[in-house]
Amino acid sequence: MVNNKETKVNSLVFLSRTIEETKGVTKRIMLLQVLMSFGLFLLAQDKGKLQVYTKPPEEAVIKLGEQYLSYGKFIELDTGTYNILAWAPGRELIAKTVKITAGGLRILAIKLPYSEAYKTYKRRHKGYQYKKYGLKYGALTAYGVVSVKFLIDIFQLEKDSDKHSQEAKLHQQSYSTAVYEEDIIHHQLGFKDHQSAYNDNVKEINQRLLFIQAGAVLSVVATYFTRKGLKNLKEPGFRERPRLSKLQVIPSVSPYAQSVGLQIQF
Repeated sequence: MVNNKETKVNSLVFLSRTIEETKGVTKRIMLLQVLMSFGLFLLAQDKGKLQVYTKPPEEAVIKLGEQYLSYGKFIELDTGTYNILAWAPGRELIAKTVKITAGGLRILAIKLPYSEAYKTYKRRHKGYQYKKYGLKYGALTAYGVVSVKFLIDIFQLEKDSDKHSQEAKLHQQSYSTAVYEEDIIHHQLGFKDHQSAYNDNVKEINQRLLFIQAGAVLSVVATYFTRKGLKNLKEPGFRERPRLSKLQVIPSVSPYAQSVGLQIQF
């Protein structure tokens, strides 16, 4: 009985000590958590956020030091001054300096103008397009423009011809009934003038109709030969050396083999 009592007493003493020690550990853990939270809070006060946009956004490469940034994505940085590089194919490489303040948000917009080499290429390519269109459709286009103009002229000439024809008929009728010599001479000359103008208009109409008919054949033949020249026409190309690249070479370790390799990431 004495041994049992001693055992119970010892158990109670051990339990009480364990409880006291547990309370001490819990307090230390809580204190550590408070200190860590406060430390993180202080660290956060020395950081700011950055957001970068480019124009155009397509295929743009944005770089901060050795770090690549995503278009429009927030990034948290320590306070200080940073250099930002931005580039896109066919564009100039642009460098910007940005200052990050504690707790602040900095939004940076970078416009990427066309490079001189790309502008030269665009001019050459536009000239190539004009030449290509001229060889394929130049003769037919020219024929179409001139034919439309001639058709408008024919329409106007026909109106004038009808007018001269009517005037000539009126002078002819008046000439046959005229009594005085002056009237006879007037109607005679008037008839000849309108008749001559009518004949000239008819001649002009026939010439334009002949051109329209012959021009159709000539434009088709000319187009056949000019299109053969397309074989010798070379389209200009554009190649440039990337000023910035998204290619990254990252060391990688396989968890299943004792080896180190390189990982290529775009």
